[in-house]
Amino acid sequence: MRVWLERYRAKLEEKLPNSDLIVADVGPLSLGSRLSSSKAPDGFEMVIYPKGSWIIHMIREMLRQPGTKNPDARFRAFLQKIYTKYSFRALSTTDLQHELDAVMTPAMDMMAITRWSGSSRIGCEERACRIIERSTPLGARKKVF
Repeated sequence: MRVWLERYRAKLEEKLPNSDLIVADVGPLSLGSRLSSSKAPDGFEMVIYPKGSWIIHMIREMLRQPGTKNPDARFRAFLQKIYTKYSFRALSTTDLQHELDAVMTPAMDMMAITRWSGSSRIGCEERACRIIERSTPLGARKKVF
């Protein structure tokens, strides 16, 4: 999984054709299909998949329960609920946040992910980076963005 996430990060740092802008400058995830424009006709695909993958990874890390028999059980249940409830329907950012609120504990900070997904920055803020760093093998600290 780490290989794919790194590939997506690299895609966010690529320059747009005939431009000095990088893909991450196209706009925040919350723009949805409006990411596509005359400057970036494929903006939606260029931003949604790479940045969306990182968001899902951060959610997984937030829901993870290390030391349990199945550390990803809460994350898998979350995905199953979304799949069941939103099959063949669009899942909006608001829908995703609502479903996350239902499984979050007071110790979890969804605002870190919300702020990062709503920005056009590649870099993540401190809380979001800590979530990602927790998943780095052997506790190594690796700056993701």
